[in-house]
Amino acid sequence: MYWDSTDLTIILSILALIVLLIFLKLKVIKGRQIPFILIGNILYFWYFNQLFIHIPVANHTPMISFSMMMEKGISEWDLLSNYDLIYIFNDPGLLEWYLYEEWLPVLAMAGVSFAYTLGFEWHRKIKLALVACLANTSLFIWFPLYENRLWGGLVDYVRLPQIYFGIICYIVGYLLCSLLLFIVKKCRRIKKNKSEI
Repeated sequence: MYWDSTDLTIILSILALIVLLIFLKLKVIKGRQIPFILIGNILYFWYFNQLFIHIPVANHTPMISFSMMMEKGISEWDLLSNYDLIYIFNDPGLLEWYLYEEWLPVLAMAGVSFAYTLGFEWHRKIKLALVACLANTSLFIWFPLYENRLWGGLVDYVRLPQIYFGIICYIVGYLLCSLLLFIVKKCRRIKKNKSEI
């Protein structure tokens, strides 16, 4: 099984649901929070698995060793400067593939933060969604370092542009959801004032 397999996303989502149900039993969260946080987790697992492809979960046999990366001068971190953007934008077919395969999954992070913000809203602590962003982002950095340093090299490169844009999408999703919650709260207050009059 590989990190980018659909089966792994399903398994991780089931484990996340079990953890949420345990939290519900311990009265750490409320039942109405579970769907939102679970949706956020599913989107996050899917996005994470899109970033790190063809990496086996159990059989840690390096596709390319870390020492070979160093010898050949292969960068572990894939920067935006590594892309020939002019060539990509001049080729419509390549541009369509690039946007769909490389950048479309990044938009899932907006959905992750939107769902998390709705979930944490029941606690009146939507800023916890930003804390979740830091935790999620740290995994993008920790995972390749762990795999390459501990197992001798598995991750050819880390797609830093997608991670950066993912963080921006996460913040946008948080702001949109916060605005929505503010508008809903304002409307309820206006409605309540009208009913009292």
